[in-house]
Amino acid sequence: MKLLKTVYDLLNPKPIWHGSPETFLAMILELQSMMPVTDTAEATLRLGKVMVTKYRISLTPYADLRELIEKGVPDRSKLHLMRKEISQLSVHFNLLPGY
Repeated sequence: MKLLKTVYDLLNPKPIWHGSPETFLAMILELQSMMPVTDTAEATLRLGKVMVTKYRISLTPYADLRELIEKGVPDRSKLHLMRKEISQLSVHFNLLPGY
């Protein structure tokens, strides 16, 4: 069974997250602040789980996503790049006026 999963992973690779878990936490919090959903821990956890299943993210030294959200300190040093890309997209597609 493990051999089949390995073959499947080789044929269908997921994108890999090359940042730290703290940068990932900052990105999740920033994305959630842009959504009209209330800021709850459950909504943050759901968004994080979606992102973890979409990308291969190593959360070490944290045990799981809940521990990262509870004990991690967001590293917001790379958020200016994400904001710049979103603002370029919003100007191009007129998706998020005023961001």
